[in-house]
Amino acid sequence: MTKATVQLNDKQRKLVEDNHNLIYSFLNKHELHSREWYDVCAIGLCRAALHYNGSSQFSTFAYKCMLNEVRKVMRISRTQKSVPDSETISLSTEVRIVCDKTTYTLDEFIPSKSNTEDEALGKIWVEWFIEKVPLTTLKVLYGKLNEKTCRELAEDLGVSFSRISAVTRKLQEYCKRNSRYVPRSTNDEDERQKYIEQIKILLDKLS
Repeated sequence: MTKATVQLNDKQRKLVEDNHNLIYSFLNKHELHSREWYDVCAIGLCRAALHYNGSSQFSTFAYKCMLNEVRKVMRISRTQKSVPDSETISLSTEVRIVCDKTTYTLDEFIPSKSNTEDEALGKIWVEWFIEKVPLTTLKVLYGKLNEKTCRELAEDLGVSFSRISAVTRKLQEYCKRNSRYVPRSTNDEDERQKYIEQIKILLDKLS
């Protein structure tokens, strides 16, 4: 699936050998098939050993590195091919996003096929995507996942209907381009993180 060379010294190689089972626990946690994703996670584990500085538990750092490798491969895969309409579904439940006369579904934000692995990959991709999303857009996405209309969100957030519509369209554009927002320096990081966690909770409930 992917090729990479990671040069390790004896100490780092021993760290990989002693923690080899982390690959399988990561695959099980994210419901990924070992045949497809073992090599990717192995690279992540090696990178973890290469850059580990002892400031946290190795398992925690290794999980982060493996997740980064999975996300990297996913982004490349999503860029190289588009998902046919017949294979596009929501995580498990169709969540309709109603804005004016246009109806969107969660599947337009999370392309995947109808099996557990692709649902898990869809969630991993969304978690990567929302890391950089501005606060207002997070609020809109959270509202949409709770099946609120653009008009209801405009009232809740105290902004115009056209503003909510524009935010929704922009959100979709980023998703379809497989890119994410460029972060700006703001003072609302704590509130952003709150909405990010709430969105993750909603995604877990859909699976």
